Amino acid sequence: MRVLEQAFGYLGSRILYPARPAVEGKQYPIIATRGRYTERQPELGAELLGSMMGNALYDAYLEGRITRSGLRRLMLVHIEQPGCAKEIYLQLARKLRSLRKKQK
Repeated sequence: MRVLEQAFGYLGSRILYPARPAVEGKQYPIIATRGRYTERQPELGAELLGSMMGNALYDAYLEGRITRSGLRRLMLVHIEQPGCAKEIYLQLARKLRSLRKKQK
């Protein structure tokens, strides 16, 4: 659920402020710190994955591969329901991956 919340938030911020720089994995602190677990790792992982997904959604929207109504439907899904967020994330990741492959 955190990943999708971050993705939707990042997507919205890019739509409202297109000059915001795109997210790259190297901009984030290293999540794995020499094999030691830190309490922030789940938050950092969710933030990174969400930002990357939000960026991919924004790119797909700009390229016309995802419509406004498609984004609207996506954001109206009740991700707080058990299992829903995971299913939406997996479907969205597959769709974005297949859209990227078609573009190449």
